[in-house]
Amino acid sequence: MHAPRTLGALVLACGAAAGASQANVTEFQDGTFARDDWTIRTFTDARTPAFVGTDLFPLGPGGPGDQSIRARHANPKDAWTLGVHLKTEAIFDPGTQGAIDGFSFSIDSMNLLTLGGNKNENLGQAVGLALMQGEDLFLQTPISQTTSSDWRTIFAPDVGLDDLAKVQPEDGAPGMTSPGSGPDLSAGGDPITLGFYTAAEAHPMGRFEYALYDNWRVGVNSVVPAPASALAIVLGVGVAIGRRR
Repeated sequence: MHAPRTLGALVLACGAAAGASQANVTEFQDGTFARDDWTIRTFTDARTPAFVGTDLFPLGPGGPGDQSIRARHANPKDAWTLGVHLKTEAIFDPGTQGAIDGFSFSIDSMNLLTLGGNKNENLGQAVGLALMQGEDLFLQTPISQTTSSDWRTIFAPDVGLDDLAKVQPEDGAPGMTSPGSGPDLSAGGDPITLGFYTAAEAHPMGRFEYALYDNWRVGVNSVVPAPASALAIVLGVGVAIGRRR
């Protein structure tokens, strides 16, 4: 009379072990921005010379001497610029670390200099999460603006697949597809390199945008399947019970 109940319990245990998964958060961060730790890819639709670059700057949220990174955008008339900054060692591999359920992103920013445009316009660099998978680049949307002349933290606690847009050529100039054209976040996806992007929108008068960034952080929320050993343990218990009977 007890055998069916024991077998039923084992079936339930095996199903729980096989279907169980564990949520995990992997964090990447940088507050020093050593030059060799970062790469930059730049894009523009300018027909005349434009510039996007970075350098280290001796001012951060902690005051003078607290090193930050300065992003410089120089846009000609009616042209936009984009810089994708990737941390070379900030790599997450869904194939070995689990399917990605989403991201969190934060960075400290300060608008250092804006030249061009009208004085009443609230200009500033756009900034957000960036990532690369294979040769493809993806940017977080919607954007945040570095309009404050004081340090402030830009925080996006829940960036999902629908919030990421792919950068691709359009009519000979790079452009963004619509949100949802994001990377493969499944366990079958290729490794992902993380970073952030800065951008300056086009303006009929042209513009120069200098901004400081510090304390970059990305959290990767992943789902890790239960190890096969959990199922093996349950099956082993079932075999032992069967032998005792």
